Amino acid sequence: MEELIEYLKNKFQISNELEMAIRGNCKEKKVSKGVVVLAEESTVENHFFIVKGCFRSYCTDNNGNEKNIQFAIDNQWISDYTALYDNLKSNLSIESLCPTIYIEVSSSALKKLYEVDSTVEKIRLSNIEESVNIFNNRVLAQLKFDAKERYNIFLKEHPFIENYVPNYHIASYLGITPESLSRIRLGRVKK
Repeated sequence: MEELIEYLKNKFQISNELEMAIRGNCKEKKVSKGVVVLAEESTVENHFFIVKGCFRSYCTDNNGNEKNIQFAIDNQWISDYTALYDNLKSNLSIESLCPTIYIEVSSSALKKLYEVDSTVEKIRLSNIEESVNIFNNRVLAQLKFDAKERYNIFLKEHPFIENYVPNYHIASYLGITPESLSRIRLGRVKK
């Protein structure tokens, strides 16, 4: 819980009352690798803050292939925000890619936190803006750049991600085959 409090204090002015409310309404959890904390077609009730580890969000296409949408590592948030805010069933699954410590913030806990301090609305808005930025940049990269350039951008945006994420997940995120990713990485090593 300390990591979440510290993260929030670095970005916002957090009152003692809000800090106590966060401690009382948010749950710190631990999961091993491969645990699905949100399944496609399920009701979305939680935001997840990664303390240590890595989650991925992904969807499954009509052929049963998983397509990675987002990775979240230490001090990052993840959820199916569209489903959460539009009160829809999830279009995504969220899975741990390694043993992960995270903080779960339910919608009901968030409502309680809103009642304590209006700063919570600023925090929520900041998270939404950050998510929109990430997805916008990802779409633009997919449209504008070749696979090698997308991989370089990915590494700049996620410098430590390779410590957590297998190559086939990175390849899926970039929209390329694992073999193509291997060739790109080999080319980087030779330089």
